[in-house]
Amino acid sequence: MANLIVANNSNYTNYLNALVQGDTLYLRQGVYDNNLKLNGLNGTPLEPIVIIGEANKTIFIGQSCCNTVSITKCSYLVIKNIQLDGQTISAIRFEGKG
Repeated sequence: MANLIVANNSNYTNYLNALVQGDTLYLRQGVYDNNLKLNGLNGTPLEPIVIIGEANKTIFIGQSCCNTVSITKCSYLVIKNIQLDGQTISAIRFEGKG
């Protein structure tokens, strides 16, 4: 059963590892200064996992310690309406084969 999960910049990491096919993680507006680490999230062609922000209002800020967005061993994952501000640092990296 697909779930709609609403999160913000202080609690979104609590939900990342529990996402399953068909789930939507809605990120409220704000500045997110922790990374978006996605590992082993697998949707299906008909039921992808969706991570969506408020257009132009959900902003992930780059960090020198780690990638702003890291995607490892994921499939059928949709990410939209998220602004990445790498601040001269690489903002996104695909790190493993799915």
